[in-house]
Amino acid sequence: MSIVSQFFYAVKCDQCGYTDTDSEYTWWGDEGHALDVALDSDWTTDGVKHHCPECPGLSKCERCDKPAGDLAGERDYHCQTCWDALEAAELAAASRLKETHGND
Repeated sequence: MSIVSQFFYAVKCDQCGYTDTDSEYTWWGDEGHALDVALDSDWTTDGVKHHCPECPGLSKCERCDKPAGDLAGERDYHCQTCWDALEAAELAAASRLKETHGND
């Protein structure tokens, strides 16, 4: 008989440190499978960090695909940089519209 070392993977919450050890399967043979199972169990990710269902959700920016950061839902799932650019574009468009149509 031989002793063999094997690596296993689990997803750990970057917010609170939780790792789901209460379910039947916690450790997986590859990173992708561990992440797929976590996402199927309502975990969230921004592509870098992972949060368990008890912690605030994470997401990627819908415009540039970078991490959207905290409170992304309040920015329609955009990172702060893209949100600021979108707001500036909206203000510029409103200003042009006002110049074109005056105070009609």
